Amino acid sequence: MTALLASAACTSGSDTNTSSGSGGDAANSAATGGSSVSTGPGGGGDEAVKLVINEIMYDPKAVSDESGEWLELYNAGVNAVDLQGYRIHDQGQNSHTIADSLTVEAGGYVVLGRSGSNNGGYQADYVYGEDFFLANSADSVVLRAPDDTEIDSVKYGSSDPWPTKVAGVSIELSAPTLDNANPSSWQLAIVSYGDGDLGTPGQPNGGSLPGKYSIDETVD
Repeated sequence: MTALLASAACTSGSDTNTSSGSGGDAANSAATGGSSVSTGPGGGGDEAVKLVINEIMYDPKAVSDESGEWLELYNAGVNAVDLQGYRIHDQGQNSHTIADSLTVEAGGYVVLGRSGSNNGGYQADYVYGEDFFLANSADSVVLRAPDDTEIDSVKYGSSDPWPTKVAGVSIELSAPTLDNANPSSWQLAIVSYGDGDLGTPGQPNGGSLPGKYSIDETVD
C-alpha cells in the first residue's frame, strides 16, 4: 500500500518536546512541502527524522479492540518520511515492521490501525493486523527506524497521572511539540469521528473531555 499524506496544520504549543525520542525540537514543525523523502533517522541532508507518537486509541467502544485500535504519528520534521521498514513494538513481544511504502509529509499525519474495515469509521493509512495491540491499562509504543534507531516512544497509563481511561475516547497530545513522555502533555479527545468514538485520527488534535464524563453523557 502506498499513501501520500497531505500536509496539515497542527495545534500550536509553546513547550518544546524533551523526550528521549526525536519527536521534539519543534522549530521545524511548521515546515511543509517540496522536500526530499527520508527513509532513516539521518533524514534528507543533515535534518533528522522527527516523528511524534501523537495520538493513541487503545480502548475503542464503537467496535471491539480487535477492530478499532489505532495510533497516529505526526511528522514534525522538514522532510517527508517513507515509513517502509520502520517498526512499532512494545516492551513485550508485540512487534510489526511496516512492509509497504508509506510516506508522511512534513507537517502531516499517518494513522496505523489494527483493521482496515469495520473499525469504527476511521481511515487507516496502514494496517498492522494482529502483530501489535494496545493494552487497555498500561502499555508502551516504540517507533524504530530501519537501522533500529529509536525515533520516539511512549509508555502510557490509564489512570492518574495519565488521563483517566474513558472507553471510546483516545488520548492525544495537547500539542505535538510537547514532551510525550510526560503524562501532563496528554488529554482525552472530544471530537467525534466515524461511528461515534472520540478522537482525531489523521487530523490536528484539539479539545479535551473532562475525565468524569463518558461519551454516553452530554458535556455542556
